[in-house]
Amino acid sequence: MADFKDTRALMMALQQKIEMAIQNNVPEVVKTVMIEQIQLHVYNVYQPKEYVRQYELINPDNIETTNVPMGVSIRNIRSDEDAHYGDYRDVARVVEEGGPYVWNVYIDERPFTQKTRDRLIASRVHVNAVRNGLKEQGLRVE
Repeated sequence: MADFKDTRALMMALQQKIEMAIQNNVPEVVKTVMIEQIQLHVYNVYQPKEYVRQYELINPDNIETTNVPMGVSIRNIRSDEDAHYGDYRDVARVVEEGGPYVWNVYIDERPFTQKTRDRLIASRVHVNAVRNGLKEQGLRVE
């Protein structure tokens, strides 16, 4: 066990351990929750009749996590570019907020980001991930 000169040194060491636990353990957990919520609230809502679904919203490569101080930011970056017209579409935003997509087709909103937040709050899996990360570093956490 390390010895600390004062409370400030203890708090700094603890903050570093918490940051490490967040960075190493939380991103994959929140990605998994977002994928589950997209499947439930976007894909399971209906089966398209006019196009073939690509399931790119749940592609882990399209879910970006960024470390922020004492946390993780998550964002779905699914986009699409029409090769014929050369225009860019933020698919994740259109699905999230609703609106016109192509050929003036209007898509109803399916707010999977808020559903992800709600699920994280209810399940606390991200908190458990931090707890496990601290235990991996040798801390006793209850």
